[in-house]
Amino acid sequence: RELDTLITDTMAELTVYREDIQTKLVPYAQDTAALLGQDLQLLTT
Repeated sequence: RELDTLITDTMAELTVYREDIQTKLVPYAQDTAALLGQDLQLLTT
């Protein structure tokens, strides 16, 4: 029973951590993708 509680708590913490990381990193990834697209467009023109 304690092991189940520990696993459940750990999984909940990991979910919160993952959501936090996604919230912080997604804008950077989108910006980087946009800049890469612009750079590639400049290279092809």
